Amino acid sequence: MERFIECFGDIEDPRAANARHDLYELLFIALLASLCGAQ
Repeated sequence: MERFIECFGDIEDPRAANARHDLYELLFIALLASLCGAQ
C-alpha cells in the first residue's frame, strides 16, 4: 500500500474534510475491482 500511496500521493482529495474513508483506500479498491472485471 505504501508503494501505491507513493504513486498517487500527489492527488488532492476534493471531498469534504469529514470523509469517512481515506482517498487512497478508495482508489486502491477501485483499482482492484477493475482488475477483477467490475464495471
